[in-house]
Amino acid sequence: DCCVGANEDDRTTYDKVWKTFEPYVTESKPLKIMDWRQMSSRNDSHANCMASPDPKIPAEALSCNITVQCRRAMARSTSQMTAEEKQIHEARLRIDAALSIADLSGGDESNLFLGQEDQITTHMSLGDVVSGRYDADLLNICVAQETIMTSPQSEISTSVVVYDNGRVWKMGDSGTATESLTVLAPWIRAPAFLLPPNNIRVREINLWYAPKETRTNTHYDGNHNVLVVLRGSKTIELCPPDIIKGSPIHSEHANHPALWRALEVGGNCPVVPSFDEELQATSKSYKNTAIVASVSAGEAIFIPEGWWHRVESSADCLAISFWFDHQNASTSAFSQPCTSHMLPYQTREVMRAYMDAHFHRIALDLVKEARSHA
Repeated sequence: DCCVGANEDDRTTYDKVWKTFEPYVTESKPLKIMDWRQMSSRNDSHANCMASPDPKIPAEALSCNITVQCRRAMARSTSQMTAEEKQIHEARLRIDAALSIADLSGGDESNLFLGQEDQITTHMSLGDVVSGRYDADLLNICVAQETIMTSPQSEISTSVVVYDNGRVWKMGDSGTATESLTVLAPWIRAPAFLLPPNNIRVREINLWYAPKETRTNTHYDGNHNVLVVLRGSKTIELCPPDIIKGSPIHSEHANHPALWRALEVGGNCPVVPSFDEELQATSKSYKNTAIVASVSAGEAIFIPEGWWHRVESSADCLAISFWFDHQNASTSAFSQPCTSHMLPYQTREVMRAYMDAHFHRIALDLVKEARSHA
């Protein structure tokens, strides 16, 4: 709905873009951005950056080690599984089908990355992943990911700064142990008009690369996200937090549906009393509510925090995510009709923060109570 005029000055464009974008952030509603390169000022003529028409990863970054999420290329066939393993395998596929609008795989599971028990996490150089220098007969790489820059939760003095021209800089230091790709910082161009420093605090900038077609399962993230596609395309399905029940807040995969946890405890967990009933009800709600967006090179999408999403990536798909907080949010927003769909996620996060802050006292109280009844 926001057209950027060719003769507008950057300040006018900045204000117009943020005025259009802010309600989506405040109300936690997704938005597709048709041309993210227009979302920063035009006074940067540096050609070798991610905003160029044909962006290429700088050579100095190719030697950096990155995190690679894989599944075994030679997966066991169902004929080799025990009866219990086969039952769990089929249930996992049922969950994936229930939480998707359309099955684009044609029955092929090889590119389905569930991110659960089939997950293998390793590290290799970015150059090896991009050029295919790995044993494809052993590992099926689903996604390579790594942090470029991050802002600590409490240290404002080391926050990531986004300039009007999209360049990024981190105050205070040149990188931490969790920032393996800091060398990419000069190459980054952020959609600055979507991330004004008076309203937004950038939490993380991450690189995502899919060497082959891949599908990830449904999950949510704990920050707002502007996902920018540089090469290839992504098909993203989204639904609000109140459509799917989340896993217990301190489980290993807390940001995944509770249906996954039911498989680990014999078909039941505290929030899923009946697997089949929950699967049917969740699937119906999901298919009636989910939004599907295709995001190609040069486009971007805003994924609000807590929104469930699954992603299908084309081969050789390169993307950068900008995770951020909206600084004007407050607890009064919990009771607003326009954000009622966010209540389940907000409640989970409040409970998690409270338990993290008071875990030892809560544990001691539980021990005392147990001893008093012994």
